[in-house]
Amino acid sequence: MNTRRGRFARRAVACATLWLAACAANAQAPSAARFDAAFAAIDAEPRMHDDQALFRGQQLERLRSMLPPGDPVRQLRYEAMRCGEDVYTDAAGTARHAGRLLQQARRAANADAQIRLHYCHGNALSMQRSEQAAVDAYTRGIELSQRSGRMRLLGEGLQLRASTTSARGEPAAALLDLMQVQRVYERAGLTRLAEGNVLALGTAYRRMGEHDKALPYLKRSEKSARERKDLQTLYTALVQQGYLHHDRNDAVASARPLEEALQLAERHGFVRDTAIARIALAASRVLGGEHARALHLLAQAEATLQSLGESSNIDLLLHLRRGQALAGLGRHRDALGQYAQVQAALSGSDNLRYRLMLYRARAASLEAMGRNAEALAEYRGVLQAETALERITQGQQETLMRHQFNVSQRELEHRRLAAEKALQEQRLQAQLQARRWQRAALATSMGLLFVLAALGIGQLRRSRRLHTLAMTDALTGVPNRRSLERFATRALATARARSQPVCLLAIDVDRFKAINDRYGHAAGDAVLRRVAGECQRALRKGDHLGRTGGEEFVAVLPLTSLAAAQPIAQRLLAAIEALDVQAHAAGLQVTVSIGIAEYRDTDDGFRGLVRRADAALYHAKRNGRNRIECDNGTLTAHALGTDVEPPATGLPIPQPGTA
Repeated sequence: MNTRRGRFARRAVACATLWLAACAANAQAPSAARFDAAFAAIDAEPRMHDDQALFRGQQLERLRSMLPPGDPVRQLRYEAMRCGEDVYTDAAGTARHAGRLLQQARRAANADAQIRLHYCHGNALSMQRSEQAAVDAYTRGIELSQRSGRMRLLGEGLQLRASTTSARGEPAAALLDLMQVQRVYERAGLTRLAEGNVLALGTAYRRMGEHDKALPYLKRSEKSARERKDLQTLYTALVQQGYLHHDRNDAVASARPLEEALQLAERHGFVRDTAIARIALAASRVLGGEHARALHLLAQAEATLQSLGESSNIDLLLHLRRGQALAGLGRHRDALGQYAQVQAALSGSDNLRYRLMLYRARAASLEAMGRNAEALAEYRGVLQAETALERITQGQQETLMRHQFNVSQRELEHRRLAAEKALQEQRLQAQLQARRWQRAALATSMGLLFVLAALGIGQLRRSRRLHTLAMTDALTGVPNRRSLERFATRALATARARSQPVCLLAIDVDRFKAINDRYGHAAGDAVLRRVAGECQRALRKGDHLGRTGGEEFVAVLPLTSLAAAQPIAQRLLAAIEALDVQAHAAGLQVTVSIGIAEYRDTDDGFRGLVRRADAALYHAKRNGRNRIECDNGTLTAHALGTDVEPPATGLPIPQPGTA
């Protein structure tokens, strides 16, 4: 009996064991539902930090194990999500792989996979420094996201495009994208992603030079990251704050958040971010004159990058910062070797920000080595890059202002329509109600009309303020080039119609590059503001002064002949030389050179007149600066009682310490 009971018990245990094993095997078997749930869980998370690639790789490996056999749709979705995992070590291979998968996704009409693969392709192109091609790839994904109504992917694509355009020197365009991201996430209820976008907004404002706007965003992102224990966002917010203070030339304030970011990366094993933080901290050390410490940090960063087998924009910045540190130690020949590697890495790239940093650094070393001709060529490259960036930034700022104006207009229109609709409804209700309610309805209507009038007046004031900003130079407060050209065009048309004289003064601050180099850009900006203010005080009521770029100003003098313009220019020259700028730059005396031209019927409009005034200005520069030259060959020098300075033999490179 006991034997039969034992056999029965053993058989029951065996059956139960087999049943449990079958259930477990069935639970682990690939299925479409399990794959879709895992895919959605991974996709709902914000994009992983670079140094958490191992964790993401484990997630993707588990997802691959859930792929149902013979399911090409889910196989393509998986490949699209995984695309880009090797972008830091094999960007070219990633780009080719993304292209092949894109063809499959198009044939399958799989919009979700196409969007992800466009973004993957853009990331690979960006790593290869093909920024414009990357922007084009992101744009294709963004347009497809909009057509298919995939809001989260739309926001992701806008962020990717903003990151690339901001890095290449187009922060205003990036800001427009990030503002749209914020609206998309908030409307879709993606609160966590919207909060993460705050950091990107701060970064875009920083790259625009709007530091006072950028810092609150970065601080808010840092605070939120600490509260949520989001180490990824905290690290990036600290690094961006370090960059911001570096842009302000504050080495001490820059080093504090960067040191914390480095400690955070080391403590949590963020290997790649450790190298990034060291390179950023090295830039602060160079700014503070600690060149040996900077070289040590860069050597550590290089060893880390080599262990990762990575070559990217990070490697480019490493050579640039090393060159600056070597130059700070007087090792300019070694610094030029580092700059040569940066130049090679930038070949084929259209990134003006990096090129401008390279030109400035290389020009300083060449000048220190006495290779003045080569230094002059580099300074020309600096001027061209600065001009191009200024032109791009100005255009983008105008676009941004137009966008903000249009948004305000649309909001006002929506409010107006809503108020009108409410008014109509109330009027209808008033007609249906008894007489005792008519007075109350009328009072409500009048109140709404008052609100509309107040909104209209406020919008009119904002419109006028935006128009003034669009026509005014932000630094000096005088009219900008666009405003100046409009005034000059009207003045010349009047002069032609009435046979009246018009003169133009081309004004340029002498040796302004040397002022920036010796006293810093803040002092240079202060000098430009003082010069602009003094020029406005020296000119007459009907004259029009504008800033045309850099240290250059132009004054249009209606009803003024060449002979009558010279005393005005002399008064302006003396007023500038008498400026006291000791509060901004001790020991500095500011002077300007002026070229005068009177309008002729043969001139090609305003631009022709400017060319002749510029030619006279050029002669003033060649003949000693701090003087006036006229385009008719009559050379008039004014140096506050001094004789005419002897002509210069050429255009010397400004040396620090010169006036």
